[in-house]
Amino acid sequence: PDRQQFPVLNEAVIQASQRLAGRQTTMSDSLQNLLQQLNSLQDWSSANKRYLRSSQGQELNKASADTIGGLKELQRYVADPKQLETGQGVKKALQQSGIFAEQKRIKHNPQINTRQANLHNDTKVNLQRIVTATLYHLAKLSNFTTTADVTTSAVTPTPASLLSPKSKTAVPNDLVRMIKERLNAYGEQRVPAELPKRLMQLLQQVLNQSNQALQRTELSQLSNLRSDSQTPQWFFELPIWTGKDTDNLELLMRRESNQIDRGIKHSWSLMLQFDIQSLGKIRAVVKWHDDQTSLLFLANKPETFELLQQEMTTMRERAGNRNIKLQDIEVQHTELRDIRFELQGADS
Repeated sequence: PDRQQFPVLNEAVIQASQRLAGRQTTMSDSLQNLLQQLNSLQDWSSANKRYLRSSQGQELNKASADTIGGLKELQRYVADPKQLETGQGVKKALQQSGIFAEQKRIKHNPQINTRQANLHNDTKVNLQRIVTATLYHLAKLSNFTTTADVTTSAVTPTPASLLSPKSKTAVPNDLVRMIKERLNAYGEQRVPAELPKRLMQLLQQVLNQSNQALQRTELSQLSNLRSDSQTPQWFFELPIWTGKDTDNLELLMRRESNQIDRGIKHSWSLMLQFDIQSLGKIRAVVKWHDDQTSLLFLANKPETFELLQQEMTTMRERAGNRNIKLQDIEVQHTELRDIRFELQGADS
């Protein structure tokens, strides 16, 4: 948001960006550590000619090369905070997080329009998140100079085995069996006795978190895919990490129809909500029809409500200077819930 036009909203977004940037350095360092292990694994497998001739060795070598390429691209992106300064940069971040999977589905198969097919494809996106999280967390486990390759190799072939998703209950068994097979294959490398147990414990934690993410996706982000819905709407959440917890930036776009004498006229509403430290929950609702626009701000805290009130005159003047016809602009103090809860209430 323009700093002069919307100083309060601008400050809120800056705070969110700073909190997100604080995690970028840690993520970049972790990816670098994982890349080093994968490169070491690839060098080892290439040097071992006997192993490379086996089908398992060829699979491992190719999988590690593909993973290295993908992780290098991801590391390059998150290492540069400027990537999130532009609208295109934010759009790419959203696409990488998987919440714009609808666009990918339409591009690859325009005929997909059932809720079951959409859930199937969203599951594929979330399984890719599981793969990334598993690689990242297993890399952190490696404290052994002679077994770093073993730790990483245990999960390197995962992408190929998981990109054709089965039922949710089958996924954990596939992952556990695959890791056990890889550990058994490297038995002569003197794998520490406690490593398999630690791997299983960590894997279970990752799977539990991923199952929660899948349930959240099905309950909230797929709410717009209901076949019986009469109002087209799109709801997305962007998670922002803060320590061990997450805040969710919520975005809801809805098309509303008005019946008039000459037919049906459509108007649009855009709802944006975030919860940022001292400001508390803030919701901005923009509605527009033809060239008429209305703007409503809702604040959870009284002090934030007062700050927004002070900006109303300035925002109206700025909108007029840019030839934006503001039909109405208002700020209210009210109790705010997460948007996804309101959607569930409307659907029931």
